[in-house]
Amino acid sequence: MGDGSLCYACGKRHDNARMIDGMWLHSEEYRRACEARFLLTKSVRWRMTYLDKVEEKRGNNAKRQLMDDMNVQIEKAIESRK
Repeated sequence: MGDGSLCYACGKRHDNARMIDGMWLHSEEYRRACEARFLLTKSVRWRMTYLDKVEEKRGNNAKRQLMDDMNVQIEKAIESRK
């Protein structure tokens, strides 16, 4: 990436990497934001099932982080409509 860091997903440098909303496209931060936005397109029941699976596989902290990430995305959507 432009700042010399490596892609979170593959561990390689991408010379064409770019930033979106202040996040490197191949960063963990961007991955988390994408996951949160994806979940917000699903029904509440689907999200709850998914979050329970996240807790089983990644732990309670990961579940809470994902819930916080979803709240950030909701706040961004509200702000963008003002």
